[in-house]
Amino acid sequence: MKNHWLAVFIAVLSGIVGALQIGKLPIAAPFLQADLGISHSTIGNLGAVFSILGMLIGIPIGTVVLQTGLRRSMTLGLAAISISSFIAPLFPQLNVIYFLRVIEGFGFIFITVSAPTLIQGSVQFAYRNTALSFWGTFMPIGMTIMMLVGPFFHQWQSIWYANGWVALVVLILLQLFVPAPQTRPKALSIKETKQLLKNILTAGTPLRMALIFGSYTLMYFALFNFLPLLLIEQRNLSHHQAGMIAGMATAANIFGKLAAGYLLSKGATRRHLISSTFIIMIIMGSIVFAFPLPIIAVTFLCIAFAGIGGIIPTSVLSSAPIVSPSPVAIPITMGLFMQGSNLGQSLGPLMAGWSTQLYGWISASFIFIVVGIVGLTLLLYKNRQMI
Repeated sequence: MKNHWLAVFIAVLSGIVGALQIGKLPIAAPFLQADLGISHSTIGNLGAVFSILGMLIGIPIGTVVLQTGLRRSMTLGLAAISISSFIAPLFPQLNVIYFLRVIEGFGFIFITVSAPTLIQGSVQFAYRNTALSFWGTFMPIGMTIMMLVGPFFHQWQSIWYANGWVALVVLILLQLFVPAPQTRPKALSIKETKQLLKNILTAGTPLRMALIFGSYTLMYFALFNFLPLLLIEQRNLSHHQAGMIAGMATAANIFGKLAAGYLLSKGATRRHLISSTFIIMIIMGSIVFAFPLPIIAVTFLCIAFAGIGGIIPTSVLSSAPIVSPSPVAIPITMGLFMQGSNLGQSLGPLMAGWSTQLYGWISASFIFIVVGIVGLTLLLYKNRQMI
């Protein structure tokens, strides 16, 4: 087969569209607070609700992807994001925004379950690790774009409209340049689907990798969902300055993910990469919230936290073809991984939002210590060999 790098590029673009929906909330938080009069805890709830649907139905969506096909599933995800982004500004009420954030989360999980498998099928075997390392950059690229561009908007409604148009453009690119499958996927019986699920869940390693992924995303979003507000409220920075610092930090995550692909190709083990990364994230993340450091120190800590932290997602996602009990189970395994990721995306903003609301900014530092130790325990318990 020939390598279809354009399809890989469009799949990554689709992931970036999903990441923009996560990044738009922290950068729009001051506008939402001024317009709707909401608190830190409500901002945390809005960040969490985006991921709740994916947390609950990542595996079921993986089975739907097997039935409907990768291209159609990605189309559905992009359409859900585009429509929700256009509707929200028309009904600026908190309950409507909550509901539409759930729909956006639905679209996000359809994209993130489908795209990695589409990417693997678009390139030759020798290039799959490289292609998947490109896919791993979608989150930091989307977050960075939103952190850097978001402050130039003066209303949260404008941010939502812009996201709607971007999603629509990528949807059109998907239809024009990603080839439709020559055959429809084979419909799996209920018995076959149940057996696939049983094989995945009883294998052990896929579930552990999903929970490790969730520990990472909880720490990541506990920091970046509130970093702009922390810099504005505690360091008296402007909206643009806070967005610039957050953008530089999230951009560093890109290089961490690419570095992980390189290190894995050179023989580094996931066990060593993930354990070292968790230790660094515990130290860097807890210090940011625990001490009133100079801006330059906070910037360095956030860049190190995000840059080195990027090693974990690539390490986890690239393991899907290895830990899946069979090739046909890869979308469901990816769905399990995304359920773990969305669990972290849900709990991170919630825990940081409520802890800072009740006990102040310093309380968030304990989140990184506890969750990081949980991630290390999942990795090292009984000294099992990590792939």
